[in-house]
Amino acid sequence: MTPLRFLFVAAFYWLVSSNLIGANIAWDGGGIDQFWNTKENWSTDTIPGSSDQVTLPGGSGIVEVPTASVADIDVEAGSGIKVSGNLTLGSASVIRGLSFGSTGARTVTSQGQTEILGTANDGTGGVLAGSGDYLLIGELTAPTRGITADFTVQAGAKLKSQSVNSQASNLIVEGELVIGDPDVPS
Repeated sequence: MTPLRFLFVAAFYWLVSSNLIGANIAWDGGGIDQFWNTKENWSTDTIPGSSDQVTLPGGSGIVEVPTASVADIDVEAGSGIKVSGNLTLGSASVIRGLSFGSTGARTVTSQGQTEILGTANDGTGGVLAGSGDYLLIGELTAPTRGITADFTVQAGAKLKSQSVNSQASNLIVEGELVIGDPDVPS
């Protein structure tokens, strides 16, 4: 193989593999707002893509997510996400502080097990969908519009809702399920 051809093949391989593998991207809040789509808010100054592993470090505040697709996400304690569009997760993820916007699709779709930790507030109704499982560890107060994936309320956790619209294969309640809670808006 000629040196020029070798360089071309190596460069092509690097470009393809770097796009397939993705990057570890962390929220650094370098932008002027709390919006996901502000590229300066990310450690690489690029908006995360579907092959990227995303971390929102503790103390990042609530990040507004209109529509995004990432390999996985880890939302650390002291941070949260507010989903107004579609958030697609390609593999296992951890979300602390999940809430949904007042308009838009408001859907989280996961292909792996997604843990929802701590207190989550779904004041407007959101959808948990996908082929992955959802594991609730904490409390979710939700006039939830729908759960279309396997969902587990772990022992010690609580799901409070006016109603549960579940098309899930399995709704496993090891903790507490409160339906018709008067403190949850309908």
